[in-house]
Amino acid sequence: MPFAAVHIHEGFVFALLLKMGLSALIAVSVTVLAEKAGPVIGALLATLPVTSGPAFFFLAQDHDALFISQTALSTFAQNIPTAIFATSYVLLAQRLSTTISVGGAMCIWLVYLALSLWGDSGLPTALLLGACVFPLCIVLVRPYRHATASAPGQHAGDLIMRGLAVALLVGAIEVLGLLATPMWTGVLAAAPVLYLSLMIILQRRLGGRAAAAVIANSLAGFLGISLAFVIVYLLAVPLGKWTALAFGLTFSALWNTGLFLLHCRGAPILQPNSNRLLPFEANRSSS
Repeated sequence: MPFAAVHIHEGFVFALLLKMGLSALIAVSVTVLAEKAGPVIGALLATLPVTSGPAFFFLAQDHDALFISQTALSTFAQNIPTAIFATSYVLLAQRLSTTISVGGAMCIWLVYLALSLWGDSGLPTALLLGACVFPLCIVLVRPYRHATASAPGQHAGDLIMRGLAVALLVGAIEVLGLLATPMWTGVLAAAPVLYLSLMIILQRRLGGRAAAAVIANSLAGFLGISLAFVIVYLLAVPLGKWTALAFGLTFSALWNTGLFLLHCRGAPILQPNSNRLLPFEANRSSS
């Protein structure tokens, strides 16, 4: 049975709204910092588990370790098409409009997602696919990590849109967690809602190449958070769901910290192929 009977306890709606609001607040706060910190630093901040972390925390309150483990595995597997989605957008946004770039990348994501649901969902297959896809995506976007653009002021409507998208994602995961199997919960947890909102808002504000630069810089950090789900999958049953989540979140934070240190040392993997700067870096370097 793909769906189970739902028993909504007293105060569920209030708790759900509170969880959605807190998650949106966290995501918006990180977004503001990301826009002010430049493409590399901003991308590393954006790929911290600010949406999936709270979502898994709330799921863990209502489900056992086995459910959390299977959901984490499904999320890792579905992060693979999300990496392809982000890479497709980076390539398309160099010349095309927001609608065509985002729409084309979304079509590619949906096709891959549909095909993956029919295949083997075990960890070995997911790791093999990830080992092929993630490095290839990171290499493909390397030439597009920096771009020039004008920097408009922050609009409250942009932040509201981002916060609403994150809140809806967390709310949907909560409801789906009551209704569906771990696999489908993981599929929704991996849906690129935050990527979508960033693409649409940043391309409208900064242009396609500048928006693509932010997304391109995020893929290395996205690999780290994807591996964190593998850790949760492996540890949730033997060590407990809360211990597994703590290890996963810590790994993601340490991964991005390591990338930041590599960036500061001028590591080739994080250096662009040009000296062009995004506007917030240009402003900072000229001040």
